Amino acid sequence: MKLAGLTHYRTSINWSRFLTDYEAVTVDEEYAAYYDQLFDELLANGIEPMICLEHYELPGYLLEEYGGWGSKKVVELYVRYVEQVFARYHHKVTRWFTFNEPIVVQTRVYLDALRWPYEQNTGKWMQWNHHKVLATAKVVQLFREKGYQGSVGCILNPEVTYPRSSAAHDQRAAEVYDLFYNRVFLDPLVHGAYPAELFTLLEKHAVAWDYSADELAIIRDNTVDELGINLYYPHRVKAPSRAWHPGTPFHPAWYYEPFELPGRKMNNSRGWEIYPQIVYDMAMRIKNDYRNIPWFVAESGMGWRMRPSSATPMA
Repeated sequence: MKLAGLTHYRTSINWSRFLTDYEAVTVDEEYAAYYDQLFDELLANGIEPMICLEHYELPGYLLEEYGGWGSKKVVELYVRYVEQVFARYHHKVTRWFTFNEPIVVQTRVYLDALRWPYEQNTGKWMQWNHHKVLATAKVVQLFREKGYQGSVGCILNPEVTYPRSSAAHDQRAAEVYDLFYNRVFLDPLVHGAYPAELFTLLEKHAVAWDYSADELAIIRDNTVDELGINLYYPHRVKAPSRAWHPGTPFHPAWYYEPFELPGRKMNNSRGWEIYPQIVYDMAMRIKNDYRNIPWFVAESGMGWRMRPSSATPMA
C-alpha cells in the first residue's frame, strides 16, 4: 500500500469476533491483538486507518436471543462493544464509522422479503432503521463524553433517485422513494431529526414502530462528523400505473414503480445502469441540503463478475 501511494485504509472490526461473550462484553484478546499489529503497521507506513464498527456482522447470538436490531437491548450491547473498541484503539485510530450501509440488511429481509425469514414487515424494517440511527447517536455521544480525538461518521449507500419525467406524479414518486431509502438515514444522522413526512406516511399506513422522545433527543444532539458514500448506479422511478392490492401489506412501492431509461448504458454483469453523473449530483445535494458535511466516496465501481475473455460487460 505504501508503494502504491495510499494514504488511508478503510476496513472493519468484526463485532462477532472481537468479543467472545456479547452480554459480558468479553474481548477476544488474540483477535484484538491482530488489530493492534495491523494499526501499528499502517501508522508506521504513514497510512491512516479508517475503521467501520459494523459491516453486516451482527452476532448470530443477538439475532437468535433478541431479534437483532429490532431490540433496544442490542442497541445497548452494540454501544458497550464500541466502548471496548474505543478504549483499546483510540490512540491509534481517529476516524470511526458506526455502520456500513445500515439500511441494507433489513431492506433485504423485512422490506423486500428476499432473505430468511422471508417476512414482509415494514414496521420491523423501520424499527431496525431507527435502532441503527439511535446506536449511531449513542456512539457519537460516548465518543465526545470520553474526549477522544477524531471523528465519528457513518457510511451510507444513498440511491441517487431520478423521476421518469417532470410531471408532478413522477416527481412525487421520486420524492417518496428518496424519503424512504435515503432521507430515513441522511436526515437524522446529519440534521438530527427524521423528516416529518416520514412520520406522516408511516402513520397513514398504520406502520407501527417504537421510539421515544428521549431517543429522538439523543439523535438530535449527537449528529455525525462525516459521511462515507457508496455510489454504484442511479435509481429511476415513475408513478404507479396500477392500484395497490388491498391485501398486500404496506411497502414504499405503494408510491412508485421502477423505470428503465431507454438507451441507458448498462453493466450487464450486475444489471446496473452506468451513470457517473450520480457522483456530482450526490456531491451537490450534500453541499446544498446536508450542511456541506465532510464526505468521501467510500465505494464505487462496476462490480463486474465475469472474466474479460468470457463476456462483454457493457452494452
